[in-house]
Amino acid sequence: MSDALPRPVVLLQHLIEIPSVNPAYDAKSSGELLVARFIERWADGLGLCVEKQIVLDGRYNLICRLVIDENLPTLLFESHMDTVGIVPGTRADFMPKIEGGLLYGRGACDTKGSMAAMIAAVERLVSQRNQLACNIQFLAAVDEETIGSGSLLYARSSPNVVAAIVGEPTGNRIVNAHKGVFRDRITVVGKAAHTSVASEGINAIDGMADVIVALREVSHRLTG
Repeated sequence: MSDALPRPVVLLQHLIEIPSVNPAYDAKSSGELLVARFIERWADGLGLCVEKQIVLDGRYNLICRLVIDENLPTLLFESHMDTVGIVPGTRADFMPKIEGGLLYGRGACDTKGSMAAMIAAVERLVSQRNQLACNIQFLAAVDEETIGSGSLLYARSSPNVVAAIVGEPTGNRIVNAHKGVFRDRITVVGKAAHTSVASEGINAIDGMADVIVALREVSHRLTG
């Protein structure tokens, strides 16, 4: 790793070299533990307040706080520590490579790239703390690659933050919203009839097919 590289790039190389595959993709993986230890050492070195938030067995969120004044609002930086598994034959492994101005490695985009940028940003904010008009929190979350249990637990803890920057890859575009989920139950009622008088019956499957088509149109409208 070259000292001539920008600080976020050097940090990203370090983070890629630390495996943090979600155990859902590799049962032998220690999950986010090694990355969490790296971040904890970094935060301690900066004098940040660090809180471990236990989420799953042996897996915890790290909440790193730069407190300027308890009466000031708090801005949250969030990035998750876990990655998906290694795909043999691809450049997405634990050996970071720079080719054509791009850095390749497992998690480089999702989301160790944003994590490296946020760590570098917090370092600068610490050095400029006298100029800040808000407190800063950095959340390194676990388990995003399955059900997001880390960020869900954090949200349920009623954090006192007024705004958040979430480090998901967006093609360098600012996205001012986040995906959500809506679950409900739809029941279509049919009417049984003998095949000799099939016209007197109602096929519930036909009705559900209409529902599926209608939902597909809603999906296209929302994502178009």
